[in-house]
Amino acid sequence: MSKRSYRRPQTVTPRKMKPRLILFDLYKTLIDMLIDEESADLWKNLAFFLGYNNIDVDPESLRRNFFATIAREQEAAFPSRPFPEIDMLTVLRKTLGDEAADERLLLCFLQSYRAFSTLRFGVFDDVFPTLERLKAGYRLGLVSNAHRVYAEPEMRMLRLDGWWDVVVMSSDHGVSKPEPKLFQIALDALSIPASDAIYVGDSLEHDVVGARGAGLKVVHIDREGQSRRDDAVSPDWRIESLAQLLEILG
Repeated sequence: MSKRSYRRPQTVTPRKMKPRLILFDLYKTLIDMLIDEESADLWKNLAFFLGYNNIDVDPESLRRNFFATIAREQEAAFPSRPFPEIDMLTVLRKTLGDEAADERLLLCFLQSYRAFSTLRFGVFDDVFPTLERLKAGYRLGLVSNAHRVYAEPEMRMLRLDGWWDVVVMSSDHGVSKPEPKLFQIALDALSIPASDAIYVGDSLEHDVVGARGAGLKVVHIDREGQSRRDDAVSPDWRIESLAQLLEILG
């Protein structure tokens, strides 16, 4: 089989910028994470966990109902919110029904689900050296499509929790990127205009479109050099390592 080739994107280098605030995406930008949510062993072990708590459920039924509930929650929210974010505790409560009244049990289930589905978990090598250089001269923040029930402990485990002047997670606001509202929440929290901020993220669809919609300059980080070029979704800069962000900032 021939090896598939990709055209590596050229780094876009317009004039350097001196922002007051640098906002980051979290997953695939700072955290390197790979998850398998379909593993039969995962759902067998989760059903086993529930059995310890007097909830008898078939693993395949649990898996099917869980994802079906997610789809229903997203569909129900869609008419009023084009980019809805759902609450995972609500999803699990509706999946399990009246047997799951204990919120601590729900939380333990969700974090077990996340832990046992995770195949790779760590911080990219360029993250801490870059943050250390930036922290002295800039306000730093996160705007992430993330569920706090997962992201907060994951940031703590990776020592990514002490760097930020503002943290905005989609699960706290019921909407997700590319909704510009999430970026505006971060700007408003620090009383910094969009013209004095830049956003760094890996997704053209969510990060570039969303930050652009909020009026921010955008850095698209494409770590593997494999992203499709899309002239309709054009960032201000393209980089393949956070070290290049330091060059943009001068």
